[in-house]
Amino acid sequence: MFKRLFISMIALALMLSTFVSNAGIVFAQEKQSLAISVVCEETNDLYNTLINNYEGVIRYDTFQDAYNAIGTNGTKGIMILADAYPTLTTVNITEEQRDALVEKGVRLYIEYPENNSVLGIDYGTPQAMGYDRAIVVNAEAMQMENMSLLYVHGAHYVTKAYTSDDESAWLVNARVAGYDTAVFGLTDCKPYVMIDVNDNV
Repeated sequence: MFKRLFISMIALALMLSTFVSNAGIVFAQEKQSLAISVVCEETNDLYNTLINNYEGVIRYDTFQDAYNAIGTNGTKGIMILADAYPTLTTVNITEEQRDALVEKGVRLYIEYPENNSVLGIDYGTPQAMGYDRAIVVNAEAMQMENMSLLYVHGAHYVTKAYTSDDESAWLVNARVAGYDTAVFGLTDCKPYVMIDVNDNV
């Protein structure tokens, strides 16, 4: 569970980075304020981490509830969490809702998503990580050097093959050589995307 939480906290920090000062995976003495809607159950581990460390986190039972509240609660992002992880998250979003989110500058984070043609999500069969490592492929977005390594053994991921010209990928996983960095890069391995960002999703 911690492994999924770790990846989700990385994604959250990056999703919020344009409107939260010094966003990151930290547990501050004083709670920072952020405006984010979270779609999940009250017992969700990531949600409870957020409310224990940040002000301005609002929970909703459904995406529709969170969507309806846009404009009234000052939210800058909506997180749809996978309460039943590793069961994929189903998201029913219309083209009109997607366009409205883009127009209003609201970001959407979907944890462990199911395929969704409206959002352009098209992944293959889910798998569990073995001795793969998470590898940074977008230094600017991740605020870490390219080829930096993170250890998240055992996490589940949806499969989307990574190619070097894939500008939407921020973090990938693969079995590589190295301790802090992938010393030979991503040659002779099959990397899959772990954090995939398209427009505001």
